[in-house]
Amino acid sequence: MNDPDDMPVPHGETAQPYVILSLKWTRGPILTWWQPGDMGYTTLLDKAGLYDKADIDARPEYYNNERETLAIPYTRAALMVKQTVLLDNLTALIQRPFWVNDNGISLTKPVPPRCVVCGEEDCAEMWHSPGEIEHVKRERAKRK
Repeated sequence: MNDPDDMPVPHGETAQPYVILSLKWTRGPILTWWQPGDMGYTTLLDKAGLYDKADIDARPEYYNNERETLAIPYTRAALMVKQTVLLDNLTALIQRPFWVNDNGISLTKPVPPRCVVCGEEDCAEMWHSPGEIEHVKRERAKRK
């Protein structure tokens, strides 16, 4: 199958824009893009500058040298964007209390686990095996 980036542009249409990925300033999993007019960097694709293929082809050592820069079609880069909301901003977003746990986010306050023997939240026996729990129950019944 032909790469759509290499296909000729039909008469009357403009070539798709490119974004410039900064290999030099990208750290970890967050990509760093050139801003418009070669004026700085951004980690937000929607704030990245859009560059013409003709300009990139005229200066490949600057815009697409594959050591510090890589020109990528905007449509291809846009397919890879994952929109996220930072947990720090969630309070303002949902405007009600929430709790974070191993299963995600809950809008209802989680009920702490209780000991099946005594019913207390922080009982040292609450993590015992069922056999040990039965033993404890029998011992307590004898004391009564």
